[in-house]
Amino acid sequence: MKNKDSNQIGWVVSLLAAAVILPTVCLLWFMTTAVRNERLAVRQKLLEICNEGIEGLKADLNKTLTVQKENYRKAIHLAEKPDILLWLNAIKQDADSVVIYDSNSNLIYPIQPVETMAGFSDSVSTAFALEQKGEFEQALKIYQTAADPNQSIGSLFEALTGQIRCLAKSGRLADAMELMHTILRSQDRTIRSKLSPAQVAMLRVKCVELLAEHKDVYSSGAMFTDLGAWYTPWEMYPSETTVWALNKILDIAPKFREQYNLTNEIAIATTIIQTETLAMTCADFFEAQPNPKDQPGETWFAIPEQPNLFVLRIPADKYAIFFIKTKDNLIASIEHLFKEFSIRGTQLILYDNLNRVVYGQSSSQKTPFVVSDFGAFSNGWKLELYFDHADPFQVAADHQRMVYIWSSVLVIGLMMGLVFLVGREILHQARLNTMKNNFVATVTHELKTPLSSMRLLVDTLLEGNYTNQQQCREYLELISRENHRLSRMIDSFLTFSRMERGKQVFDFASVSPADIAAAAVEAVQTKFNAKNCGFSVTIGERLPTIYADKDAMVTAVVNLLDNACKYSGDEKRIELNVYQDAGQNKIGCVCFSVRDNGIGMTRRQMRRIFEKFYQVDSSLARRAEGCGLGLSIVKYIVDAHKGTIEVESKVGDGSIFIVRIPT
Repeated sequence: MKNKDSNQIGWVVSLLAAAVILPTVCLLWFMTTAVRNERLAVRQKLLEICNEGIEGLKADLNKTLTVQKENYRKAIHLAEKPDILLWLNAIKQDADSVVIYDSNSNLIYPIQPVETMAGFSDSVSTAFALEQKGEFEQALKIYQTAADPNQSIGSLFEALTGQIRCLAKSGRLADAMELMHTILRSQDRTIRSKLSPAQVAMLRVKCVELLAEHKDVYSSGAMFTDLGAWYTPWEMYPSETTVWALNKILDIAPKFREQYNLTNEIAIATTIIQTETLAMTCADFFEAQPNPKDQPGETWFAIPEQPNLFVLRIPADKYAIFFIKTKDNLIASIEHLFKEFSIRGTQLILYDNLNRVVYGQSSSQKTPFVVSDFGAFSNGWKLELYFDHADPFQVAADHQRMVYIWSSVLVIGLMMGLVFLVGREILHQARLNTMKNNFVATVTHELKTPLSSMRLLVDTLLEGNYTNQQQCREYLELISRENHRLSRMIDSFLTFSRMERGKQVFDFASVSPADIAAAAVEAVQTKFNAKNCGFSVTIGERLPTIYADKDAMVTAVVNLLDNACKYSGDEKRIELNVYQDAGQNKIGCVCFSVRDNGIGMTRRQMRRIFEKFYQVDSSLARRAEGCGLGLSIVKYIVDAHKGTIEVESKVGDGSIFIVRIPT
């Protein structure tokens, strides 16, 4: 019968599982397909939007670059010849520097040094030797003779600088400054025209050093005019000389910044140094090329090994002119267009022709959504668009996807809920059916045994098959015990029936725990008087009364004692203890404890022993009598008294049941 019920339950569970799984699989397939299609649609739409945005950005950049190129062309035409005015105009048009070649690919700017240093003449060497000995006046006379512009020019610069040194060392600083003013500032350029631009630059630096050494008591700050007006109409200084000279002056200028308000002049000098340095750097790169004029025209290109420099060649009639921008300057001119890019949640990265990042931050862990050629700058430049999130389409399609998901969850939840309710009802009916069958089998077994014994004994007495009156009395006593057994069993059924129907009525009153224990002991005394049963009772002194139904509590204690007797072995040792305890909630209560040395229970069995009809040994061949209602009745009575029941047990070591009733 049990196997048949199990098979029926298995078929029911399988059908219910199929009723849930098949629709769920179909619904999940539909949802997955719908979400995939939604993602594809969103991807295509986003691709169109991004391409439109990038094309708009490229158009705006083309306009910006076109304006820049026109400004550069105007700067070229403002100068009639490639002189310093051209470079200054180029700088004003937001370039950082320029490189200029003539029609024969000869480098015009940055200016290269061409002269070589001549050796000292005999007279200059003699004067220098006297200067070293400290004979400044004699050395000065020889230097003055050697500094005659009409004589050999080869030692003119050495003779002039020798005069300045001797005048300064002999304390004639005013005369030294007058001489330098005559050379550098006088309208008569006879001497200055005999000097090279590099020599003039060295004299300008020497003038500043002398004035700084003497705290500028002669020029009142005029020594630093060279910072803001380095270039002159008369000399084309080599770029290396300009960088050297201005750096030397800038080493001195900060000491006088506040005194003469040199902030603007220092900034101009710093810009000139940067301009000359960038020009020399790019010129070195072009000099390594077969023909500089073959470089791409009208487009920006990057220079290898110089990650921060970009060059734009503007064709001219007689020249090949390269405008130079630093990376920061290039970004500054286009950054506002990138920041105005209208697609939120995206990131733009611009790469130059050498595949180096110009704008944005590169990430090797992401795959670009759009890659576009950026011919507005040059062939080889490209623009990549990334989304800030790893899966933008999931975010973009989130609303529709959540609709699908929540719809599916709702449908699946309803289906599972209905299946759960139906399954629970079916399993409940199956358990009731199994319980009913077990109950019928148990009751049949429990009723049949005493009835058979009583019938056999009655038939024996009726037939007169007994030897004496004593044997007859023993048979009658056996019949009486079996009758009491049936009565207790029927009382249990009736009590259980009243419990199930809620008709059990308790008569609460103040009761002595000792009276309850005495009544329970009296009820089981006959059974426990057997020779193989050791039964002890311990009742505490001065126990408080409890508010309880005495008969119900006696029934509960008797059931516990009877249960202890049934599940103990041949040598029974049963203890009943009544005492006062604080309880788990620190509330005063009276405890009824029943200990036995029976078979004990596992943890799983202890969790179920208070269920209706549950028995530790449920086989029909079990030794212990009963139908599994005793402990469930005890639990019902204890709960009605707002008490608790606890059990401690270990297989083979017996069990302890403790009933706590609040005082």
